[in-house]
Order: sequence, then C-alpha cells, then structure tokens
Amino acid sequence: MARAARRNGADVRLTIDPDAHHEAWEKAYASDAMWEWLLAQKKNG
Repeated sequence: MARAARRNGADVRLTIDPDAHHEAWEKAYASDAMWEWLLAQKKNG
C-alpha cells in the first residue's frame, strides 16, 4: 500500500516494528515524528 501511494505522489512514512503486536498504535502515538508528519499534512483542493 505504501509503494502504491508513493507512486501516486503521496508523502508516505512506513515504519515496521517486528516486536509490535496489537498495541502497536501506542508506540506510534508516542512518537513526536508521527505527530509532526501528521500535522504537516494538508488537504488538496
């Protein structure tokens, strides 16, 4: 999915944590980098 989005010009950041399970979102939400990226996104149009 990330590759397809990149091919279409999306600024995709993919992080794979092989030790993360169902609670992987907790680590993602604790990341300053994730929030900086998310809040920098703008809707086209």
